[in-house]
Amino acid sequence: MVIPMKKLYSFILAIVLLLALAACSNNQDSFDSNNPGSSNGSTPDTSPGISGSDPSGEDRPENPDVFYFMYQGVRIDLDQDIDQIVAQIGEPLDILERPSCAFGDDEIDLVYFYPGELEIYTYPARGKNYIYIIAIFDDSIHRTAEGNIRLWYPEQAVLDAYGNDYIYETGRYTFQRGLTSLEFIMENNNVYIIRYRLDVGV
Repeated sequence: MVIPMKKLYSFILAIVLLLALAACSNNQDSFDSNNPGSSNGSTPDTSPGISGSDPSGEDRPENPDVFYFMYQGVRIDLDQDIDQIVAQIGEPLDILERPSCAFGDDEIDLVYFYPGELEIYTYPARGKNYIYIIAIFDDSIHRTAEGNIRLWYPEQAVLDAYGNDYIYETGRYTFQRGLTSLEFIMENNNVYIIRYRLDVGV
C-alpha cells in the first residue's frame, strides 16, 4: 500500500512532537531553574540565551568542550540565536509552534524542519529564539561532527568514536561536554536517533 506524502509527513510530525514532548518533560525543571529572566540574577540580561556565552561570534574559538553540529558547512551551536543560523543555511521547510518547555505555556517554542529530517528546537528569551535541541532522523546525509557517526551505525562504532565516558539509560547513550550533551538513541543495537541537547542546570 502506498501512503500519500501528505499523510506520511503528518505522521512524521506526530512522531516528532511526541519525542519533543518527552524531551520537554525531561528538561523542564532545569530550564525553569535557570530562567534568564528570573530574579536570582544568575544570568545577566546582556548574555545570550541561558548558558551565558555567545557561540556565534566571528572570533569564537573551536571549543572542544562543547558538542556542536555541522550542516552544509555551517557550524550550529546549542544556545545560539536561530536567526543567525537561518541567515547562513536558508529558510526551513516548515516551522512548528508549541507551548514552551523553557518558560511554560505562556511562551512558544519553535521547531525548524530542514531537508534530511533535521529538526532544530528553540526556546524564547529576550525577544529571540535560541537552540536547545538538534535532532537527526535521517541516515543519508547527516553525521556527527566529532565522531562521523550517522544513523544505523552499530553501538560499537559509537563507543569507538566517543569512548566509555557516558551515561546509559535503556537504549540511550549520553555523552556530556560542558553544558551540552550528545545522545544516541538505539534500536536493536544500532543508532536510531541522534540528538544534541543543551543541558541547563548541570
